[in-house]
Amino acid sequence: MDKIAQVDMFGPSVEEEKARLMIDGVIGTHCRCCTKSVNVYHRKFNSGMALTMIYTYPWFRSHPQEWLGVLKFCATRHNYVAGEIGKLLWWGLMEKNKCAKPQQGARVAGLYRMTEKGFAFVQGRKRIQSHVWEYLSEVQSFDGDTICIRDALNRKFDYRELMRAAGVMA
Repeated sequence: MDKIAQVDMFGPSVEEEKARLMIDGVIGTHCRCCTKSVNVYHRKFNSGMALTMIYTYPWFRSHPQEWLGVLKFCATRHNYVAGEIGKLLWWGLMEKNKCAKPQQGARVAGLYRMTEKGFAFVQGRKRIQSHVWEYLSEVQSFDGDTICIRDALNRKFDYRELMRAAGVMA
């Protein structure tokens, strides 16, 4: 039996199917190997993510080696931080404590820590790619221009004003 007949008889190889899914997953498709629904997302680093970095920065600056409980932080400060903080993992700006047990009533532990790259980004010393291709919360690749935190804030927000309000700049 030749190789073409084997592929037809057994279906695509896993490598062939992965390659197809990265293309077809943008519009949504099903995996021919496992039949699961597949969506590959093109995510932009947005102003909400930048605000999350700025609002959590003062806490991390004074507790650089500690883990921040997002639920507790959000309850007393900025609610939308919870929705954006996990996305910062894709750019390596935050890291998640994978050993922690979820807090009562939470689906996940929600303990995060800002990385050195995250500190540098907030301080304006580091640039990142503007977009990420993500599948099942895992980075597949990056693209777009490199941006600084001010670029991500757009014209909606003033970086100096936000940092001043966060108690970082005079």
